[in-house]
Amino acid sequence: VAGGQVVKEIPRLKLSEDVTEELVGVFAKRKTVSAAQLPSVCFYTVGNTGDEMNTAAISYDGKMVAACLNDSSINMWDVSKRKHAFSDPDAAERKMPPFGGEQGRYVSGEDEWEESSAWYRPLRVMSGHQGAVYGADITMNDEFVASCGEDCTVRLWSNETETNLLSLRGHNYPVWDVAWSFEGFYIASASYDGTARLWSMHHAYPLRIFVGHEADVECVCFHPNCNYLVSGGIDRTVRMWDASSGKVARTFQGHMTGVTAVCVSSDGKTLASGGENGEVHIWDIAMEKRLEVLQGHGDTVTALDYCQ
Repeated sequence: VAGGQVVKEIPRLKLSEDVTEELVGVFAKRKTVSAAQLPSVCFYTVGNTGDEMNTAAISYDGKMVAACLNDSSINMWDVSKRKHAFSDPDAAERKMPPFGGEQGRYVSGEDEWEESSAWYRPLRVMSGHQGAVYGADITMNDEFVASCGEDCTVRLWSNETETNLLSLRGHNYPVWDVAWSFEGFYIASASYDGTARLWSMHHAYPLRIFVGHEADVECVCFHPNCNYLVSGGIDRTVRMWDASSGKVARTFQGHMTGVTAVCVSSDGKTLASGGENGEVHIWDIAMEKRLEVLQGHGDTVTALDYCQ
């Protein structure tokens, strides 16, 4: 609200020419979705983890998968390499498994490897956290990975060199969630200490500390224009923050339980939030109004995403 009137349009970030060119290429590959042309869906399952895996992140292009484990590591798989190997039984990659270890036995005619095969082992294992890893996110170009965990830190990793480039310290309690901004420069984090924080790749301290939730902040994401962050908390509210001023711009109330997942639509007009009771709420951002409540889950909603 500005000057007593509702602000219906949230300003968009002006991107550099090279970033704009890259995004145009991504959008150009999108196909029209309709009743006659439904979108394809891809699922990844990580097996035999027991209670060791907390969450997983999939890269924007669907090629990289990161699993966050209780043993303080992030396991990375390059799905594109496995897909290429399965498409050709005689591919040279089968002779030299890219995931390390001994070559696994190919089950003839079944297009799959035994679970003991090197093809089921991660491409990279990133270790550095001093406790369980609770969240991760991958930049759009697959170059960097951000993670957070029990040790109260947010860590920045190079996907190419497998090294921990930066350890961001400032949270006083475990960090539950982490998210990259769309252009891959800023990082947002959500913590049990009741705050969300904004970081950048060029600084080891938080650029903004967002204070307002009355309990721990469970989840966080960026608005597509990168000027705003959205957070959800155990206080049953969803809050939108102005990244420039650090002040709350919108507060969405209506959940009956804690908010555990948030996501903003690609056009920046609506957001979805999931709760501990299994409900998903859809909100109009400009009007600060709930549009719909989706019910069906029998337990906590742990992740949300919009179709791109």
